Amino acid sequence: MHAMDLEQANGTTMDAERLLSEAAQAADGVGARASVAATDLFLPADARLSDQQRGTMDQLLAKLVQAIEQDLRRRLIGHVQSGAPSDLLAAIASDQVEIASPILFRSGLLQDSELVALLLRRTEEHRLVSALRLKAVNDAGEVQPAPAAPLLDRLLESGEAGLAEGAMALLIAESRRYDRFQEPLLARTDLPAEIQHRLVWWSVAALRDHINRNHVVGAAFVDRALTAAASEALAAHDESEALESRATQLARLLARHDKLDDALIVDAIGDARLMLAIAGLAVRAGIDFVSAWEMAADPARLTILLRAVGMRRGPAISVLLALHEDKESQDRLAAFAVAFDALEWPRAQEAIRPWKLDTFYRKAIADLSRALARREAIR
Repeated sequence: MHAMDLEQANGTTMDAERLLSEAAQAADGVGARASVAATDLFLPADARLSDQQRGTMDQLLAKLVQAIEQDLRRRLIGHVQSGAPSDLLAAIASDQVEIASPILFRSGLLQDSELVALLLRRTEEHRLVSALRLKAVNDAGEVQPAPAAPLLDRLLESGEAGLAEGAMALLIAESRRYDRFQEPLLARTDLPAEIQHRLVWWSVAALRDHINRNHVVGAAFVDRALTAAASEALAAHDESEALESRATQLARLLARHDKLDDALIVDAIGDARLMLAIAGLAVRAGIDFVSAWEMAADPARLTILLRAVGMRRGPAISVLLALHEDKESQDRLAAFAVAFDALEWPRAQEAIRPWKLDTFYRKAIADLSRALARREAIR
C-alpha cells in the first residue's frame, strides 16, 4: 500500500475524536490483555493466544527458567561442597535433570501478569523483527546473511563521541536475543529487576523444597547456601545491559547530537532495529520504553504517538505501514492516515500525557479502576 493510496480512505473516515476514543479504549485494555495472556499461556491448546504466540512464549519461559536454575545451581555448588552429602552434590551438579523448573510450573507462580506481559512483548518483537528482516530481503531481491544494518554501520563509523560505543553496545545486546540456533531468547540480562528478583527467589524456594524432600541434610545449612547463591545471582544483574536500556541510551545520545529525526527512526525500522526505533519514539515523546512499546503495538495509539512527537506525514505513514500492514486492512490503515491529518499536535500531546506519568502511579490508577468496576459489576 503506497502513501498515495492512504490519501484515499475508500469511504472510510476516522476523525480525530474517534481516533482518540479508540486509542483510549486500547490503552485501558493493556493491563487486561496481559492478564488474559497470563491465563492463556497456561490453558490447553484452545486458548485465546495463537499457536505461534503460545509456542514462542512457552519456549521463552522454559529457557528462561532453566537458565536461572542452572546459574543458581552452579553458584550453589561452591556453597555446599564442604558439608553436603555426595548424593546432593551429584544432583546439583547434574545438567541432565531439572529440579526447580518442574516445581515452578506446577506451582502456578509463573502465572505472573508482569512476567507474561514481558513474554508477550518479546514474542511480538520477534514476530515484527522477523517480518521486517524478510521485507528487507524481499526488497533487496536476494537473500543475504543478515549483514550489519547500514544505520548502525554509519553510527559505528561516525567518529562522534559515544555513538560508536552506543551502537556496539546495542549490537551486543541484540545478540543475546537469540540462541545458537537463532531461536528467540529472553535473556536474564533483559529482565527488569523486579521480575529477576521474583524468579531467582522462586527458583531458590523450589530448590529448597526439592532438597528437603529428597536429601538428608541440615535445613539451616541448606538455607544459608541457597541464600548466598541467590544473593550472588542478583548482585550480578545489571539492568543497564538490557537491550531496551541500550537502545534508550543510544537514542538519548542521538538526540543530544540532533540526529534523532524522522529519517533515523524510519531507517531503524527499515533495518529491523525495532528496539532502537521504539526507544527513539520514547525519547522524543518523553515517555518510558515500555509505554512507547505499548503505544506502538496498537495502530490507533501509534498514530497519536507519531503525531505527538511531531513526525511528518510521509515518515509517519511509513512507520504505521511497517508495523501494522500485516494485521490491518488497507481501508483501516487509510483511515488512520486520515485521522493523523485531522489530529492537531496539542491534542496528541494531551492524549499521551497519561503515559508520561510514573509507571507505578499509572498502574495503581488502572488497578483501582478495574477493582471498582468489578465491585460495581457485582452489585
